[in-house]
Amino acid sequence: MNYRLVPYSVQLADVRTLIGSEQESLATRICQQFFAAECHQHPIGVDVKSELFDAVAELVQSDYLEPERANHYGYALQAICEFLGTRLKTNNWNEVKWATLEDTGLNAVMGKGSPVPLPLIPDFPTISHLPNKKIRQQIEQPTGNSLKIESKETQCLLEDFDRWVQQAYEAKQDLVFFYY
Repeated sequence: MNYRLVPYSVQLADVRTLIGSEQESLATRICQQFFAAECHQHPIGVDVKSELFDAVAELVQSDYLEPERANHYGYALQAICEFLGTRLKTNNWNEVKWATLEDTGLNAVMGKGSPVPLPLIPDFPTISHLPNKKIRQQIEQPTGNSLKIESKETQCLLEDFDRWVQQAYEAKQDLVFFYY
């Protein structure tokens, strides 16, 4: 089974400010924008819309998050990144196995975990982030490319990744990745 990696260029400070901000009206706007972006790629059922709305509302309005709804909060965080940031083009990333990320070394470069506190997500989405400070270090002080290039396909993946890093660097933004 193949999965996809969805990267966002976003200000993590804005994401962190929105979480727990208690701005009730935002949940609807966040979900509408996310559904508009997602529906042209993947059909989304009414149950999914309702669950996502509830999770976004809880992230925005509450300090308590239910551990059994962890995956919903992961997708809600993606909706928030869609609302506040820019989804980057993923020319070659729509059918990539996690093993490819491990084989190339990208999983280590991308960082680990959610940029905001969420309950442990046992399944999907896998979330990682790369703060702008680390992006700047990577670009301004290169230590040599330790990523592995074994095929033309892998080369294309790495070129996409380099483009995302450069875009975030130039925009002075952070990167957040969702893998599912």
